Amino acid sequence: MWYYNGEIIKTPKAMNISGFQYNKEVFRDPEKLKELGIKPYRSVTPDNRYFNNGSYSVDTSGDEVVGTYDSIGKDINVLKSNMLSLIKSQLTSKLKSTDWYYLRKLRTGTDVPSDIQDYSDALYSEYDTKKTEINAMTKMSHITEYQNRP
Repeated sequence: MWYYNGEIIKTPKAMNISGFQYNKEVFRDPEKLKELGIKPYRSVTPDNRYFNNGSYSVDTSGDEVVGTYDSIGKDINVLKSNMLSLIKSQLTSKLKSTDWYYLRKLRTGTDVPSDIQDYSDALYSEYDTKKTEINAMTKMSHITEYQNRP
């Protein structure tokens, strides 16, 4: 992308500059662009997992124009709720393959195999651990660290 005279140019286009018509191929010539005052442009946005876009500012002082959106933090309780919903969904998905053992036990009294019980117990234990960790978060930095763990 490029920036010229207050305009962000997303794709090369023909332009009329100082009474001269330039075809879109001018965007292939960095030296000509520099001569015409057309600068490279990039936009800096906050991580939309954790922040909303705030006010927009443009810095045209350098060789590159940078448009920057301020970061407005999302509501931590909403983020935590979304995280809890996600881990609940993941738990449910993983348990679908073994749920029938528990239904069979309710209907017929047949015991659930120990390896299936161990698997289920491990999943519920991990779910409870994650739920406790998420509920304890009080800052955005806790959430970003947690979600970006390897």
